[in-house]
Amino acid sequence: MGAREPESETSFTCALCGFESRIDYIGNRPPWAPSVVFRERAYILRDPTNAATNHPLCIGASCSVWVVCAAPACSLFYTRRLCVACQTRTEIRLELPAELRKG
Repeated sequence: MGAREPESETSFTCALCGFESRIDYIGNRPPWAPSVVFRERAYILRDPTNAATNHPLCIGASCSVWVVCAAPACSLFYTRRLCVACQTRTEIRLELPAELRKG
């Protein structure tokens, strides 16, 4: 398991669980949804279930080490993206509210 960026700008792979997806955009302001601004540089997909709405879906983002998906088993976003490994670091745990601390 190692830190890695997506294989291309059209695909995403979670470094922790192996989830793979195509992506439409990397950044925080998807050009097709000008009113949406993510608080992180995210890997974004247009909503595949409703093409008419064009809603952006955050598939994942980078923590300080990994590119991880947004699934609760792999990461959370508090003030920045934190993978499950980073969440266990003492200095990080102290920053989190009690309800977000794991273990």
